[in-house]
Amino acid sequence: MRTTFIITSAINPGVGLFSPEERINQTIQTVSSIKNIFPESNLILIDGGKYFPEDLNNFLILKNNINLYLNMHENIQIQNLHNNFFSKIKNKYELGGIAGGLKTLSEICLMKEVFFLLKNNKNLLNFINVDAIFKISGRYVLSPKFSKQAYHDALVGNNFVFRSPEKSYLEKIKKDFGIDKNISTIFYGFNINLFDTIIKKFEDILNDFLIINKTHYIDLEHLFFKNFGSDKNIIFLNSINVFGSLGSSGTFIYK
Repeated sequence: MRTTFIITSAINPGVGLFSPEERINQTIQTVSSIKNIFPESNLILIDGGKYFPEDLNNFLILKNNINLYLNMHENIQIQNLHNNFFSKIKNKYELGGIAGGLKTLSEICLMKEVFFLLKNNKNLLNFINVDAIFKISGRYVLSPKFSKQAYHDALVGNNFVFRSPEKSYLEKIKKDFGIDKNISTIFYGFNINLFDTIIKKFEDILNDFLIINKTHYIDLEHLFFKNFGSDKNIIFLNSINVFGSLGSSGTFIYK
């Protein structure tokens, strides 16, 4: 199975627990875990954090181990989020609220940018001349128990593959919008034949976020359930065998 991995990151996020150097080393571990299981995969790292000097310790090691580095430091949308919103957050370790909403918007913007470039840049055709695309959040690692065969079997049938939904913890979202579950966005995959479909899904996700966020806090996981939860071309796995630490608190999680 020919694959491309999109690694979303904010090496210098301005919020959260980890320093840029720590995030670089965590993302090196992400890359290493992918190469252990998918040694021939194309790797894209898209960085939606603030500017940082590229001579930081180990950054060149990270950069030399990926196929494409998309630096979004000068992107108008990302700059606006950092300069006018992230910079004004008082609680840098906040899980939800304003910080959570901004992180959701930031990841939506990053994924839309990657999809736009892959769709429209002829120099990047090798990244979509594959069987499947995976997305993984930087700092997370594919476990030794990760089942490559399980994903192969699921993706050959033109499917999206996610971890099974979990019950919602947002009571107002359940009551007012009927979104009673959430889908982990740490790691997921889709057959390349669904590329145009996921582009459209992210347009819908952005529109939903802009509407709902006016009155309610909502994260990307709940937006994913709203937009993917009842899709016919979807397979849920009880475990995706990915682990890492939350950027906001350092809490270790295993999915």
